[in-house]
Amino acid sequence: MVSYADLLVRLREAIHDHAKDRSVLALMMISLDSVAQVDGALGYETGDRVLTLAAKRIQSVLRASDVPGSIGRGQYACILSRLSSDSLARLAAEKLLRAFEEPFDVMGGQLRVTPQVGLALLTEQVEDASELLRRANVAMLEAKRREEKYRFFEWGDQELIVLQFHLQTDLAQAIEKAELSLIYQPQLDLSSNTITGADAQLRWTHQTEGPVSAIEILYVAERSGLMPRLTDWILSTALRQCADCRRQNLDIGVSINVSALTFPDAEIADMLDRALSLWEVPADRVVVVLNEAISMTHALNAIAVLERLKELGVSLAADGFGMEQSSMMRLRELPLDEIRISEAFVTDMLLGESNKTIVRSMIDIGHTLDMRVVANGVNDAQTRDALKLLGCDVIQGTAVSQPLTFPGLVPLLRRAGNT
Repeated sequence: MVSYADLLVRLREAIHDHAKDRSVLALMMISLDSVAQVDGALGYETGDRVLTLAAKRIQSVLRASDVPGSIGRGQYACILSRLSSDSLARLAAEKLLRAFEEPFDVMGGQLRVTPQVGLALLTEQVEDASELLRRANVAMLEAKRREEKYRFFEWGDQELIVLQFHLQTDLAQAIEKAELSLIYQPQLDLSSNTITGADAQLRWTHQTEGPVSAIEILYVAERSGLMPRLTDWILSTALRQCADCRRQNLDIGVSINVSALTFPDAEIADMLDRALSLWEVPADRVVVVLNEAISMTHALNAIAVLERLKELGVSLAADGFGMEQSSMMRLRELPLDEIRISEAFVTDMLLGESNKTIVRSMIDIGHTLDMRVVANGVNDAQTRDALKLLGCDVIQGTAVSQPLTFPGLVPLLRRAGNT
């Protein structure tokens, strides 16, 4: 690995040499964001160990002529010169991602590190090394936002990065002024045919940009350090509105989505403990949903945080079950009460017997591990009935109800007899 200063020199030389031939020059930007979690949970010495192992893996997939360099803690750039086509840059990114599929052995546990990768090609519009670096960085950030494995720079990406910069400033004010809101996706228990819970989903209507998606809000919060404040607001608001229902003699549980990037920060357990006490909501009526729980490992103290949440009496759910190869292997490592089958599987389950078999297997796995099984994205009666026959416990989607604001949820519960 060369230093940042040496990388700039080598990149300028590669750009100069590129003018002499017709080959393709690409820059690959790599970010290992999870190293910051290792630093916080296990210390910088362990983080250094992970970075040493990661650097070796990066170098193992590169050609002898490629130039990798460190440009920050957990940040790398690789010069891919004299490529016969841009497809070879794509191949380099794919090889890199495969190299990181195997977890690292750290402190007696296994730590899985997933790189975010951005690629930029040298074109006539790129005048110097700094511009090529900027484009690769923009592509990497956009790949992370879109949850893509890797991404080539596109002109539209720059506009989105500028928008996100402005949203970071506005999000802090939106949290402070309560300009955010929650909507609720009702959940139907298939055995009793009653609405037993509601999934709280984040919404923000920006004054000039209009509706901002929950994924975008979380991404901006993560990049700006606002995630603890946002998480605290979500927990407090959801439990306050759940308490409002209970004061009206409406029995309803609430599911709250929490970003796994709040781990290994144990503060989330304290936030939830305070909110439960303040609003006097029974802990057994609360489900904490972790979108990335399956990718966590024993190497981080995230497991200790999950155990702390369990001590409070809440249930823990893993969303998007089946979307990662490691999901089924890691289920038993986590103190979960519930798995949620991804909408991608539910939507297609009636298109063929093999699709239905996959969903049946997921339900059977959940029940074998004594977990409740929830199906996301159930949007028609046929899918609802099929899931009931397969033994699914709970469903949510438009077959139950459209997502509702809190004022809209209360009349639905009254009609459903949730008293």
